Amino acid sequence: MNLKIVSMPHCGRASIATSTIEAGGILLDSKP
Repeated sequence: MNLKIVSMPHCGRASIATSTIEAGGILLDSKP
């Protein structure tokens, strides 16, 4: 997930935003 985004250097801004969103989703998913 995040590795794929990080390995795409052509969209630094978008990758940071997407990584943040994905991280938030993972945190939400890990909540009981």
